[in-house]
Amino acid sequence: MVILKTYNSAGETGRCDARCYEAKTKRCRCCCGGRNHGAGLNQAIKNSEEICKQAAAGNCPEKIEQVTFETPVRQLYLFPA
Repeated sequence: MVILKTYNSAGETGRCDARCYEAKTKRCRCCCGGRNHGAGLNQAIKNSEEICKQAAAGNCPEKIEQVTFETPVRQLYLFPA
């Protein structure tokens, strides 16, 4: 699941997804800058909210013009299977 995307005038420049927040290695190359790396989905969602707040305040790298937070949707079951 993609939780964070970055864009510039040429289009999408990066995304943070399960390859990052569920990672077991130490190397991170996605747009979160390592903040979500290996953190798990719930913590990555919290971190991504903060990343978007910082971007809204103008604290983005120069080449990034837009950051979007992809809010995950989870199906809740009323009756267990």
